[in-house]
Amino acid sequence: MKLVRLLALTAVLFWAFSALPACDRPSRGGGEDDDDSGNGDDSQGADAIADGLVDMLWVVDNSNSMAWVQAQVQESMPALVSSLAAQNVDFQLGVTTTDIENQGNGNQGNLRSLGSIGGLSCEPPELLTSSSGDLADDFSALVDVGVAGSGSETGLLAAAYALCKSMDSDFWDGLDSRPDTDPIKVICGNVPADERACNQGFVRDGATVVVVVVSDEGDDLYRSNSLPPQQFVADCVLEHNDDPFFGECDCRLSWVLDFFERMEQPVVFVTISPAYQSFDMAVTWCDESTVNFSGPCNPFGSDVCGLDFYQQAACLSGGLFSPIQVTTQDNDPSSCVLSDFDAIASDLLALLTEGG
Repeated sequence: MKLVRLLALTAVLFWAFSALPACDRPSRGGGEDDDDSGNGDDSQGADAIADGLVDMLWVVDNSNSMAWVQAQVQESMPALVSSLAAQNVDFQLGVTTTDIENQGNGNQGNLRSLGSIGGLSCEPPELLTSSSGDLADDFSALVDVGVAGSGSETGLLAAAYALCKSMDSDFWDGLDSRPDTDPIKVICGNVPADERACNQGFVRDGATVVVVVVSDEGDDLYRSNSLPPQQFVADCVLEHNDDPFFGECDCRLSWVLDFFERMEQPVVFVTISPAYQSFDMAVTWCDESTVNFSGPCNPFGSDVCGLDFYQQAACLSGGLFSPIQVTTQDNDPSSCVLSDFDAIASDLLALLTEGG
């Protein structure tokens, strides 16, 4: 299935994030205003990647159902990084997992080495660049994160921890001076002192951070009792009490996205995850265009909120979203098959080299 492209010009991004926490999630409308062709509008572009440096953070689900998806990533995505190198894109790439419960190499936002996932501490990360000698092979090895990770997948929080651990000493020296309500202080404050430099050097000055999340379930962060802080959630829900289309899920998501907006460099999300929408449910994106997903394909019954976390992260950051599976028969979940990852790789390459 062709990857859905999302148009997000600078003005749209400014509006989207300045409106938080009062952001809108994609409409779950019943399709009365659908395109008569049933194809929706998948002609959206993306204009969110800055010229110059690109730091790519891959967050790969390592739960026990992901073997076949990881195999497809290993087959289709090495061509992407090879093409980036051939086109002289100044990039570096690191890999972590969706597991924040277990420690060590590749977990809790630690960028992995080529050694085994896990252990008691982080290891010097393997960062791929356009000049890496065995770029395609090393990429395949890095995204082979195994299937022994936590079944509570939290891709956005893993990405946040990865960015915290990429910061320099000046960032950490100034952390305590931030307001206690600042999501950066709350999230990065959870990082143990001996892990603050685990990924140091990954995020370069002037770079756009492109976070690629690959997961066959939604983001479980929405279930957390500690993040966002309960008082923030309660205040946010009360503030929007009169809005029937804005609820606790939106409050939780807005707080998490505010973390990435407050970081010093732009962060763009590319998310590949299940879709709960059926083909005849018109979905309105940030640019108010209409798209349709070939689904629903949600094999593990992930909650709509967890799935919205990934869709909205892509939408509001000006990135890309693709259902990880698509139906071969309209709206029949029993016909779901893995999406065309070659097409996903092609559209991701276009985002990184042509701005969409």
